[in-house]
Amino acid sequence: MTEATIKTLETPMLSLRAAVRPGSVDVEQRTAELTWTTGAKGRRWSWDVGSYMEELDVSETAVRMDRLNSGAPLLNAHSAYNLGDVIGVVERAWIENGQGIATVRFSQR
Repeated sequence: MTEATIKTLETPMLSLRAAVRPGSVDVEQRTAELTWTTGAKGRRWSWDVGSYMEELDVSETAVRMDRLNSGAPLLNAHSAYNLGDVIGVVERAWIENGQGIATVRFSQR
C-alpha cells in the first residue's frame, strides 16, 4: 500500500476483549497477563465511512507505552462512561513479538 492510499479516520470506540495468557493468573494478587492487541486486521464499520479494514501498528513508536505504564485504567470492554467501567489497573505493559501484552490487577470489587 502506498502512502497516498493510506487514510486516517476518526472512528467510535469498539467493544473488544483481551486474551488471558495461560498460566499467568494469580488469584491472591488479582493479577493476570493479557494480550490486548495482536495488530491483526479486522473489519470495522462506521456510519461516517461505511465498511473498512483496520490494522493497528503495534510498535514502540506507535503505542504510548508511558501512558499504559503509569497506572492506566483497565476498562470493561473499552467502556469509559462511568467509574463502574474501571475494573482494574495496568501494572506493566510491553510490546512482544508484535503483540501488546500487559500485567493487570483487577479491582477488589
